[in-house]
Amino acid sequence: MSEYLCIAPDVKLGEGVKLSRFINLYGCEVGDNTKIGAFVEIQKNAKVGKNCKISSHTFICEGVTIEDNVFVGHGVSFINDSYPRATAPNGALQTEKDWKVEPTRVRTGASIGSGATILANVPCSMIVEEELEKIPGTKVQRVRVGDVFVCEAIRKYHAEFAMEISSHYFLPEFYIFDDPVLMALKVAQEIGESGKKLSELSDEIPSYPFVEKEIPVRDDLKFKAAKELVKYYKGKGYEVDTTDGAKIQMKNGWGLLRASNTQPMIRLFAEAKAKSDLSRIVKELEKDCARAVKKATAV
Repeated sequence: MSEYLCIAPDVKLGEGVKLSRFINLYGCEVGDNTKIGAFVEIQKNAKVGKNCKISSHTFICEGVTIEDNVFVGHGVSFINDSYPRATAPNGALQTEKDWKVEPTRVRTGASIGSGATILANVPCSMIVEEELEKIPGTKVQRVRVGDVFVCEAIRKYHAEFAMEISSHYFLPEFYIFDDPVLMALKVAQEIGESGKKLSELSDEIPSYPFVEKEIPVRDDLKFKAAKELVKYYKGKGYEVDTTDGAKIQMKNGWGLLRASNTQPMIRLFAEAKAKSDLSRIVKELEKDCARAVKKATAV
């Protein structure tokens, strides 16, 4: 190997692999005819398939599997930890025993660039960020509920994909409005290319307890109460997302209270990592909403 290459003895290289200068490979596998650009690092237990092109300044960490015929653009960095920390609870530097590797799989024929934006309604699951932001260069942008607002955001952010909590999906590469038939075809394509059942693909994604409730509030009070909620949460020191109502991050989950645009009610949304946390969050939100409605009534 050249003095400009750092290739560990345990690396498995296929036939016809092309390696540029200043790369660092250890404990990984690279398939036949794949090209690795300059200043690329591939860690142990990472796999790159056949006929791939990995552009310069890319970082492929442990837990990443890249299937065949994949293009990875310049400066792409994968991650394998949803909640990276430098130290363990005891204050010592973390070791491999202190965290769990989060796997990422790039399917056959995919192309990864940088700066891809995915849109999701404010009430959509926190799994959206946890899963999609594993893809290098991908950012999730939260938007208001309603297809009009989603379409406007697609134009504004040049989004690659958009979703609503009502199960409306948008594929802007074709057109900016939602299309269930087109989305079904894309899902079928993914199933065919993966060689797995839909249930198997679904099992790869975590699921958290989630609640949506309707709290009756008069039309002349609901928006006043919503303003009171924002004021109350900011006063309590929360960082409030006011994109669509009042959304706050809470211990092991989040909560959202938003006034309905069409009905006399305030909608409550909550999600948590465990049912016990969800129950606690819902009770707190219901109490906060009752307080806000009472204050709005007194105004």
